[in-house]
Amino acid sequence: MLQDGGVRPGQHREEQKAAAALYQFTVLEDTAPGSVIGRLRAHDPDIGENAVMSYSILDGDAGDTFSVMSDPAGQDGILRIEKPLDFESRRSFTFRVEVMNTVIDPQYIRRGPFKDITTVRVTVGDVNETPLFSQNPYTLSVLENQPPGTLVGVVQARDPDLQSSSISYAIETVSNPEELFTINADDGTLRTNVVLDREIKKEHGITVTARETDSPSQVSQVGVMIQVLDLNDNPPTLAEIYKPHVCDNAQAGQSSLVMYKEQKS
Repeated sequence: MLQDGGVRPGQHREEQKAAAALYQFTVLEDTAPGSVIGRLRAHDPDIGENAVMSYSILDGDAGDTFSVMSDPAGQDGILRIEKPLDFESRRSFTFRVEVMNTVIDPQYIRRGPFKDITTVRVTVGDVNETPLFSQNPYTLSVLENQPPGTLVGVVQARDPDLQSSSISYAIETVSNPEELFTINADDGTLRTNVVLDREIKKEHGITVTARETDSPSQVSQVGVMIQVLDLNDNPPTLAEIYKPHVCDNAQAGQSSLVMYKEQKS
């Protein structure tokens, strides 16, 4: 506990002394930014504005990950997390916090400093996280009229936890009701299951799930858009059957009929 050796009217101030040289807190890595993770407490027996204190982070590796500010009464220091934490990349932070009086009577200023410093250590707790896909979403493509089993592409996910688990892949049945595609459960390879025709449908959307084999409740999903690419597989045809007529007085080179053709993709 930080302790301010403050005074009552008529007494002289004394230097502040820290009753606790070290504060230790533990916070889980999935704690939302803005959350309060602890309080630093200082004591000042003064009253009114003479007892109001401010807190600030001096140095250490807090960076902009944490912040501290006085509570509405100007007594406790409220420690908050400002940025997401990641146990796998950093497991602890250590920094110093200073508390000082906001109002100092000039007649006692030579008896200062009217502040104290303590060390804060924040330990980051591990949380079992869901698999993380390498892309979100995926856009893949495949030529039309290819035989079943043609490679479409690969989706990949990993377990971000330190003790990582293997991943099992699947296609959400509701997104693949006609079973147009299959996926290898072990490596995330997507293949066609039927012959696709771009003239029937140009693109297909499916949802792929990645599940930790060691913790089946840990599952993530990602959208995959599959574009069917065109092949020149349809010959041109006349738009209709034409029966041209030519006038007996038509001049040489004069147009007698304009024909249109349709070209399917």
